[in-house]
Amino acid sequence: MFLLYINDIPLSIQGIKLILFVDDTDDLLLTKISMLSNKKCYVMKEIEIWFQKSDVIINIEKTVTVCFIPTS
Repeated sequence: MFLLYINDIPLSIQGIKLILFVDDTDDLLLTKISMLSNKKCYVMKEIEIWFQKSDVIINIEKTVTVCFIPTS
């Protein structure tokens, strides 16, 4: 049911790949490390706006940002 409710979010937020799974949403941001902070802030703001418009509450205690950087 949750997926039916949020199935339009990938169309609403440009520049990222959103992965929807059951009650979880992941976003994949591929960018240069120098642009990562700005792009992450933009994406998080767009997600926040979508959630507010859709009357969905984000559980801040369960929401995290993880950054993976290739070492090679």
